[in-house]
Amino acid sequence: MATIAYWDTEQRGRPPPLLGDFQGTPTIRLFKPKKKQSKMGSNAEKVVVDYRQERKVKDLQLFVEDQMPNHVERISFGEEDYLKK
Repeated sequence: MATIAYWDTEQRGRPPPLLGDFQGTPTIRLFKPKKKQSKMGSNAEKVVVDYRQERKVKDLQLFVEDQMPNHVERISFGEEDYLKK
């Protein structure tokens, strides 16, 4: 699951410190929790990844999917393993 947020720099003034510095708008960034937090249960520390690809839905979707963790473990299961059953 990904949450999309928008910050209007012209209407809202200074952005929150979490957004960091940026040059021009629109700037698209992905914020994800660090794998190891310094404090137990803390989500305060984030890895910031700037999006630098085309502004098309398919490209944005692929970018987000590539950043999501994959918990699938690939195993090899050959024909000889199948025949052993």
